[in-house]
Amino acid sequence: MKLIDEIVDKLKENDIKVFDSYPVEGYEHEHLIMARDMIIHFNDTKSSVSVSFHVATNPEDSAINILALREIDKIKEFYIMDSFAYTQEGKLLSGKQAHSRFSQVQTEKILNEFIKTQSELQSLINSKGFEC
Repeated sequence: MKLIDEIVDKLKENDIKVFDSYPVEGYEHEHLIMARDMIIHFNDTKSSVSVSFHVATNPEDSAINILALREIDKIKEFYIMDSFAYTQEGKLLSGKQAHSRFSQVQTEKILNEFIKTQSELQSLINSKGFEC
């Protein structure tokens, strides 16, 4: 069994949804695994795994995912990369850009929900009701 297959099987065994797995274009010995809340870059010549987590991933979930991968003895090196996020246009952001964008989106959602709730409350307080 190839090591890339072992990695995918280990993720699935730990109920970590794997969306896709494919070779990196132009790099014969490198693969990407797109999984729930993370992107895994695997180099089979070095037997190394680099993991990048989505900015919204809980630290506990990240730790569980890393522990699952650590159970594979054939992996010699582990690297934790910058967090990532995607824009609405599908552009990949990483590191500080990803955290900044995520924070901006959260703030907008919170403000929109607050405005909606206040509007509904105002309507309920000021409405005269209707007859049945």
